[in-house]
Amino acid sequence: MVDTAGQPQSGCMVVARWQDQTIICEVTRQRGSWWLRSGKGQDAQLRELAPEQDAEVWAVVSTLVRTPV
Repeated sequence: MVDTAGQPQSGCMVVARWQDQTIICEVTRQRGSWWLRSGKGQDAQLRELAPEQDAEVWAVVSTLVRTPV
């Protein structure tokens, strides 16, 4: 579940738009800027969260619901 009115904080999961793609990733504050981090370990990608990058946070992930598959 997501909260579209929630304020993202460094380390939280968000639903974001990055260059015409919708992604779920971690938002983090580094080097004085906000970044979207997706992937794990050495495969992690950092994408700057900036208007000129055509990127924005749409919602903050507030709850995870798991169901048996």
